[in-house]
Amino acid sequence: ATFTPRPAMTTAAVASATPAAFVPCSSGATGLVAAINAANVAGGTIILAPGCTYTLTAPATTIPVPMIGGVAGLPAITNQVTINGFNTTIARSSTSPAPFRIFEVDAPSGNLTLQGLTITGGNSTNGGAIVNLGTATLNHTNVTGNTAAGGGGGIASMGTMTLNGSQVNGNTALAGGMGGGGGGILNHGGALSVNFSQVNNNV
Repeated sequence: ATFTPRPAMTTAAVASATPAAFVPCSSGATGLVAAINAANVAGGTIILAPGCTYTLTAPATTIPVPMIGGVAGLPAITNQVTINGFNTTIARSSTSPAPFRIFEVDAPSGNLTLQGLTITGGNSTNGGAIVNLGTATLNHTNVTGNTAAGGGGGIASMGTMTLNGSQVNGNTALAGGMGGGGGGILNHGGALSVNFSQVNNNV
């Protein structure tokens, strides 16, 4: 047998490969905010520490989402961003005086993938944990213990949303915002796919 080595990567190929950014548990919410801001520039992957809880104490956005209202604890996603964890939690602090959701995915280019995370404690107008106006994919991710004053206790989506092996359980919508309740998910004119997932025990 003849072994033919792979050609060496060119300078252009090396330059185009964006390394994943690791955010240690000790960096907390500050490190996660900085990593998302960096990934928003040209897209990127963020790796979170296994078993860590990243606690958000204040909103990172200041302008309410049009038609939906509310701000987010993390910078709005405006590019292709992947956040990977393993039994990792992103939570709004229960002692925060300000209501805010965890994630906001903006149109037209916001594209967020979450893997191996729990998203909890969000509290906003519509979309307690996640508001999606672009594209969002949840892989093996739990959205639980979030509250919306209007609709979409866990998630409010007007874009393209896909759940794979994920759970949206134990969330609450207090009223019928955006024309509907949706204790777990409020899909308002978007495209929603739920694959091998659970939406259960929402109010």
